[in-house]
Parts: sequence; C-alpha cells; structure tokens
Amino acid sequence: TVAATGTVAVTIDDDMPRAVEGSSTGTVDEDGLANGITIGQPGDVAGAALTATGSVASLFQSGADTPLTYSFNPGVALPVGLTSNQIALTYVVTANLITATAGPGGAAVFTMALDPATGVWTFTLQGVLDHATAGTEDDITINFGPLVQATDDDGDTVAATGTVAVTIDDDMPR
Repeated sequence: TVAATGTVAVTIDDDMPRAVEGSSTGTVDEDGLANGITIGQPGDVAGAALTATGSVASLFQSGADTPLTYSFNPGVALPVGLTSNQIALTYVVTANLITATAGPGGAAVFTMALDPATGVWTFTLQGVLDHATAGTEDDITINFGPLVQATDDDGDTVAATGTVAVTIDDDMPR
C-alpha cells in the first residue's frame, strides 16, 4: 500500500438570491377618504379602495439558501416632490414599514407595509396627495421597487430590479 501525500482543496461557492424583472401593482382611490365623492367622475377608477395589496416574492429567486426574507432598504432615496395640502411629505422607514406624513409629525398620508416572511405588501391611503392637474381625476404612481430587497438564509442581500407601484387616483369635486 502507498499512502497519498498532499492536499485536496474543495471550494464551495456561495450562491446569492437573484432579482428578476417583473411588477407588482395596485390602485387606491382618494374617493374613499372622508368627504370623498364616490360618484364616478371622468377618469375615475372603479370603487373607492383605500388599501391595495400585492407581493414582491415573484421579483426574486432564492437559490439554495432558502427561505428568503423581504424588507425595505432605508438607505435608498424615497419618492421626492410629493405633497399633501401643499406640505412636502416626510418619511419614516423601517425594515418593513414606510410611513408618510404631511411634514414632520404631520397628518398621516399613507403607509406601505411589507411582510418579511411572505413578501406581501399592503399600501394604505390615509390622507390626500396633491395631484398635478386640477379639476381632473388624474393619477400619481409611486414606485417602491428600488426600496425593496430580499435576503437569503445565510445573509446575502439583493435589491429588486422590478416595479412595486401603487397608483393613487384623485378625488375631484363635483
């Protein structure tokens, strides 16, 4: 018998989650807020929903290190230029909740919650946004996609490349 000498090197390559193109969208309507006018106006969307839901799970592939968890990246820029009653929105971002208010400590305008285990998001409209065109039922679309990220079981994180968008339909006086 002969004994082998030397070393055997084994390299284990860690896989990472992967972001994939796609979209998850929803629509809410300011008609559903207090004093909203729910009688259809030109350009109005059906209903008066204040809540929209969807999922970011389809925007990611996990690889071998399952399961994925989902969160917001508080280091990414938030939507700019949005106002409520002419007051610029202020945001508070945690791992799984974005809260927008009309100025620091002001009235709540919306929340965007993200379930870390399932990737299900829930947008809740709580106040009005100022829309660009007066006298119309125009829309504002907010894309939260750049804020969304997924982390695999051993801590590898990837940012979404897809769209996570909520459209807010205006309430127009009658």
